[in-house]
Amino acid sequence: MNWRSKKLCQSAKDEACVSCGAADGTIVWAHSNEQLHGKGMGIKAHDLFGAYLCHRCHAMYDRKMELVGWSDQKEWFRAQWEKSMIVACSKGYL
Repeated sequence: MNWRSKKLCQSAKDEACVSCGAADGTIVWAHSNEQLHGKGMGIKAHDLFGAYLCHRCHAMYDRKMELVGWSDQKEWFRAQWEKSMIVACSKGYL
């Protein structure tokens, strides 16, 4: 069973997108799409492996679209995850 944190997931509503900086009310805790992080058919990754992303950035990630300035989607997500972990820890969400 994957680790879940309602507090962490709900914290996204008060944050800005760590990728583009949008603070437009569409920010969610976007889960990793990697099996390594617990992703499976119909199963989200562990809540620990997520990032504060707006609707646009989240959709680009989920649809495997080209992410500006990045040739590797996994590297892009890990960079967003690191930024999100810093925010989440500094604000006491974790």
